[in-house]
Amino acid sequence: MSSPSRRYRIVAPVGKGAFGTVYHAQMVGEGGFTKDVAIKLMNDAPDEDLDAMAGRHRDEARLLGLIRHRAILQVDGLVRLNGTWAVVMEYIDGANVHEVLKAGPVPLSCALEMATEVASALHVAHTAKRPNGEPLGLVHRDIKPSNIQLTTAGEVKVLDFGIARANFDTRESETVGMILGTLTYMSPERLDGIDGPEGDIYALGVVLVETATRRRMKKTSSSRDRHAETVRLAEGYIDEVLGETGQELRGLVRRLLAYDQEDRPSASETERLLWRLRDETGPPRLSEWAPVGVKKAQELARTKLPGDEITGDVLTEQSQTMMLRDEDSGAPSGSTAVPPPSLAPWLAAGGLLLILLGLLGILGLAGVVGVGAMGLDGWLGTDEVAVAAPEPQPEPEPEPEPVPEPPEAPAEPEPGPPPVEAPAPAPRPAPAPARPAPTAAPEPMPDAPSTTQGTVAVDGAGVVVKLAGDNGTFGPGRVPVGRYQVSAQFGDTEVDVGTLIVLANRTHTIRCVGAMRLCRLP
Repeated sequence: MSSPSRRYRIVAPVGKGAFGTVYHAQMVGEGGFTKDVAIKLMNDAPDEDLDAMAGRHRDEARLLGLIRHRAILQVDGLVRLNGTWAVVMEYIDGANVHEVLKAGPVPLSCALEMATEVASALHVAHTAKRPNGEPLGLVHRDIKPSNIQLTTAGEVKVLDFGIARANFDTRESETVGMILGTLTYMSPERLDGIDGPEGDIYALGVVLVETATRRRMKKTSSSRDRHAETVRLAEGYIDEVLGETGQELRGLVRRLLAYDQEDRPSASETERLLWRLRDETGPPRLSEWAPVGVKKAQELARTKLPGDEITGDVLTEQSQTMMLRDEDSGAPSGSTAVPPPSLAPWLAAGGLLLILLGLLGILGLAGVVGVGAMGLDGWLGTDEVAVAAPEPQPEPEPEPEPVPEPPEAPAEPEPGPPPVEAPAPAPRPAPAPARPAPTAAPEPMPDAPSTTQGTVAVDGAGVVVKLAGDNGTFGPGRVPVGRYQVSAQFGDTEVDVGTLIVLANRTHTIRCVGAMRLCRLP
């Protein structure tokens, strides 16, 4: 006799993003059993996209099944609720660091304690092994404020392993030749396409600076000299906000943000250094401050959410629950309301069910900037994940980017800028005092008089496209020939689409998907 379908009573919406809405719900079982869960009801997607979703889900489930830590979110499964695909996950009563910083400052002791927990989780991830004893090679690749959740009880959760890199034979989603992450938190070598655990440590250093000072950092550069400006900016924030009390932190941050990855401490050493510094800082503890500080951020974030018509409804789990196939064991896939026991070990490990890259593969958007919030996008914050196009053929090294302007120090900064696409270049050479200027000539402009024009058209609604180049800034329509940097504005989110060369007497159509906040150059 089959088990009765589980039911979920919707309590309230807690976040909304590009791919769905997250609700606080209560799972209702037999005998009056109830359990608080979070449910993300996904926006409608074609049935043919489900294979891509499942592939991404299976990858992350296998990966997270190999690690276990108190600070890693758990996921129960991918199910059908009243005809809609939904992700059922651990409910976290709290707010992410991005939301917390918008609500007010965080005590230095609490910022250090938060970073310590993250370092501990990263140590477990970085040192995880495959079942055969070989290193898993797991790197998170997107440590940032919106991927760190603080609960009202003072717990810390590291979220979003959906773009993590790891070595396992049955991986289904290909990420080779792509740069994934959020630029503000990318280390210099990551900008050159080099992924390693040291990149996670760098990102944690940036998060620590932003949390302790409530100042927004900017992306660094792969140039040693320009990266030194980033470190000086971080030290300046610490001096400005913390004064003498921040001198120990200043020295630690200098190590975490070191240009050469071998100069950064490991996750384990980072955890020890942070704990020592945390103990020397004194009260309050995170568990003492969170019931008020996190609660304030939580209430502020949720007051911005509109009402929802399904609040109070009871949704029933249907038989189309998506099972996950274990390719190594040959376990079959199929449809059932409750996954079979043989899959329980890695389903219980949990993690976020992230579907963006799978959707990109289905849509065939090679060369497209992907900025839709991944996983728990709306719940966890507004920071987006940058997804770059597959690695192009070798070409001359691009000109070094200009030195960033000094950042403002607003009263309420929002850590985590919108992402941009960054194609993965060739691996960076060994560290040197400074990177040489490019020797190759830039790509020639089309042979046409400067007054000759081409046409730029946009296919898609809900987007404003802008082209900026030496000839000026233009919108869709007649545009002088030349090279332009294209950006797209989706509501409050601006996306760097890439470079477009406008040719004479040609129509160049930029195709955009408003619901996903994606654009593709012709």
